[in-house]
Amino acid sequence: MRTDRVTGVVCIGLAVAFFVLAGVVRAANVDDGWANGSATVTASCLTTGVSISNKVYRSPLSLQSGDRVLSYFNVSWSDTRQAPAATATYSFHLRSAWTAEVTYQWNDWYNFTTAGGAFGSNQRSVMTDPVTAEYNIVITWEASVTVGSCVKSASDSATVVVDLP
Repeated sequence: MRTDRVTGVVCIGLAVAFFVLAGVVRAANVDDGWANGSATVTASCLTTGVSISNKVYRSPLSLQSGDRVLSYFNVSWSDTRQAPAATATYSFHLRSAWTAEVTYQWNDWYNFTTAGGAFGSNQRSVMTDPVTAEYNIVITWEASVTVGSCVKSASDSATVVVDLP
């Protein structure tokens, strides 16, 4: 009699755990939306430049309700001028957004300056709130560099159509 009660309690406990975990395990962070941004500062405005390249994304994107979408921006810069030089101001911006009744957006800004003889790279990312409807997520990558009156910029975007079961 005692064995039957213990077995019953264990079975009920396992059944509850499976139902609870099914809801928890289902939500995930899903990677989608990658691009590279680069900025090069030279002694001449004519050869200073900014670009967005290697854009990769999936659309339609199959998700489960509650999943979050994680997007990336790999940025790099090079200031080939001899230091010290006039200040170069860089700005890299990654944004994911969707519109329901209002627009929801998630932003990551990376701003800094150089004064010649500098280079580097960084990875930026943004994550949406849990997706609960079939939104179109717009991912935007922007880059710019300013040296005095020389302004160079580039941007690109992708629309990800969300597909829920």
